[in-house]
Amino acid sequence: MKENIEKQEDTEKHLLDKLPIGDVSGSAIKPPLGLTPKKFHDERVKTERFNEVCGAIARYYDAGLKINIEWIQEYNELVECVDKHYR
Repeated sequence: MKENIEKQEDTEKHLLDKLPIGDVSGSAIKPPLGLTPKKFHDERVKTERFNEVCGAIARYYDAGLKINIEWIQEYNELVECVDKHYR
């Protein structure tokens, strides 16, 4: 039984030696960079949009101009999403 284990280990080492992994200089092989999870991407996009809406509202307020009601509605929708993200 011990001989079978040693034979299996030698076979595995031999197979690993033949893998085309290139020179890794003793470091672990890492997979390529993947994709940001959709949840985090969507949160980031909503946060960016929230900041854009806030900036537009502030600029119009500072200029003494009427603020578009659509901006206020979008602000109210986004503030709930962004608030949940930071709780």
